[in-house]
Amino acid sequence: IKGWSWDSMTAGVEARSTRQLLATGALVLWTGRLGLFLLRRILKRGSDSRFDVIKRNPLRFFRAWILQGVWITIVGLPVWMMNTVPGPLDASLDALDYVGAGIFLTSFILETIADSQKSSWKKEKEQNKHDEGFINRGLWKYSRHPNYAAEVGIHTGIATLGASALPGAIPKALAFISPLFTYLLLSKVSGVPLLERASDTKLGSDMKYQEYKRKTPVFFPWGRAGDAK
Repeated sequence: IKGWSWDSMTAGVEARSTRQLLATGALVLWTGRLGLFLLRRILKRGSDSRFDVIKRNPLRFFRAWILQGVWITIVGLPVWMMNTVPGPLDASLDALDYVGAGIFLTSFILETIADSQKSSWKKEKEQNKHDEGFINRGLWKYSRHPNYAAEVGIHTGIATLGASALPGAIPKALAFISPLFTYLLLSKVSGVPLLERASDTKLGSDMKYQEYKRKTPVFFPWGRAGDAK
């Protein structure tokens, strides 16, 4: 496409299309909410419990650090690429954009709710309002990791918006590396496996937890239950 250049990345807001502003705003909104949530949690606990074990092994901790950096780069790929397209060349919003925006907004709300429900559950436990070993209420009744499932949805929505602005099949396909990589990272590497192992170690003999695992999907509500693999 004539006029498509990297220089478009430095263009001002007035030179951006509605689609570009919408996708960029969605990425900033997700980044801000997740960053503040993690910061509050770490300040409260003094550390990130997900890395308490692996940080004792420099190689494993380095691998996790690099993967996180790669992930941040890849999840922004749809927006980085779409913002290289000059705003005037970007077509007006169509039905697919509204689908993408809907997926993002729904997933963003679900992730916020899931995080809030778990925070409330932990606070109630600290206040001795219950002695449950794991959360199985709200969204956590339908998925053992609803926040992670929603995270994939967030990046699917942003990728859908990004793909709409990109010329050609290959750039459009590249935009969807973001949700695919997010799913693989969270479900196979640094998210679910770490948390599931920790829960199995702590609650392996808890019959209620074993029943919860047997009946509740690991990731998506329509997915497979049982042990994470």
